[in-house]
Amino acid sequence: MNISSAVTGVRPEAYGALGDGVTDDTTAFVNAIAAANKLQPLVLMPGRTYIVSNLTFQGSASGPAEEVAQWGIIGNGATIKGKAAATGTMLLFGAATDTAVGYRNLIVRDLRVVGHATYTNGIQFGNVNAGNAVIVLGEVRNVVVRDCTGASAIGILIRSAVQLDLQDVYGANCTTGLQVGTTAGAGIVTTLSLRHCKFRLCTTGAAFFTGTGIRFWNNVYESNTSTGLRLRYLSTAPTPIGDIVAIGDWFEANTTYGLLCDSDGTGAGGVTPGRWINAAFNGGTSGALRVEDGDRLIFDSCHFVGAGAINLPSVNLRVFIINRFGSGTTTGAGVATSLTELTTGFLSGGSNTRGLRLVGPVVLTNGENIRSYKADGTTETSLVLVTANDLAKFGVAGTTIADNGTLTIGAVGGLNGLLVVFDRNVGTRHALYLLHGNNATATEVSDPSGLFTPTLGNAGTINIGASAGNYVVENKSGGSIGIQVALVGN
Repeated sequence: MNISSAVTGVRPEAYGALGDGVTDDTTAFVNAIAAANKLQPLVLMPGRTYIVSNLTFQGSASGPAEEVAQWGIIGNGATIKGKAAATGTMLLFGAATDTAVGYRNLIVRDLRVVGHATYTNGIQFGNVNAGNAVIVLGEVRNVVVRDCTGASAIGILIRSAVQLDLQDVYGANCTTGLQVGTTAGAGIVTTLSLRHCKFRLCTTGAAFFTGTGIRFWNNVYESNTSTGLRLRYLSTAPTPIGDIVAIGDWFEANTTYGLLCDSDGTGAGGVTPGRWINAAFNGGTSGALRVEDGDRLIFDSCHFVGAGAINLPSVNLRVFIINRFGSGTTTGAGVATSLTELTTGFLSGGSNTRGLRLVGPVVLTNGENIRSYKADGTTETSLVLVTANDLAKFGVAGTTIADNGTLTIGAVGGLNGLLVVFDRNVGTRHALYLLHGNNATATEVSDPSGLFTPTLGNAGTINIGASAGNYVVENKSGGSIGIQVALVGN
């Protein structure tokens, strides 16, 4: 997005601003904003430092005569510095009492904003009224916000915006570098993008409490004293956070969490859907990545470093990892029941070992299958997997698949036998079925195909049931110490 064209606008110097870093230029800026009449940006002088407090900018609502009007600030490398002991918000785009929808074509560019401990926010986009999309179509480019260090101070706060593009934004030494929405949940935020932004040396680099249609490209969250990026689902938000795609983000040396995805604890939902591609996670005493209740997330070709780098503390979540790289390990109750990993390409068996590895709960329904091929490209077999409930009875936490195709199912107390039946003579219904029993009874068996009436004795005795056909049966009972089953096919 680039809505800027020719640099035209109103200069605060025409209304008495000095930009000497000493004089209070607030009155000159207020008069310049009025002269801009919501249709032009302020244009600052390169190299100057303007001392101001609590400036409010308003744009124009969409209309035929105002579609191309720009409003905001073109900084040309100048600095806006907060007046000493001032409170509130330094630069507010969209008045606090504003109820209009659709201020178009905001531009904030080439600007340095320096706050201090008494300011609440450095820059705020959108008002505090719930349900309004105040900013529509805007760009924030090459902007530095720093030193907003009060107890709840925020470098950049986005309360209400649609189609806002942040590019080359740098937030440093703030309590929170960037915040989208608040814990109160008010304000609509959709179609927001962050590109080549960096947040470091804050308590929290960036925090999202609302927003859908969020896109991240090559952002850095580094050396923040708590969390690099926090995404929190709020059931009360007008636009609960979701529909996230992130490419190339980097989380480095954040003290507690790199990426934290959490919820409000109501059980109403979580961060979903979300996908991170080619991201790097390194650092965080409680996880370079921590995913909590209700989240549904995918991580594709990401790099994880450190013990417990992937922290999944809850079973009420779903995480799918494709081609994980790095030395990072997993931890938490959700690893056994809520994490699925897929590895494709060259596996650990050597440079010529190609294939696909699935680890964790995998469910294929309604005839979906995994199909293998011969060297000439023709179909060889296909496998239909049992339900997640069946897998749980075999202890998926200890399930592994070796490069040679051996399936190892972890030991579960009381499990005494496993039957694998591969049916060769039912047309296209080639399938793998898992049948199970326990020490207490020999009747706990299942056959998803409905082709058999099997029973399984405590000692591993198998009765398939009356059915004609050519079957290959492998029964390798391991009692309570684990079971290995060789996968068989035609």
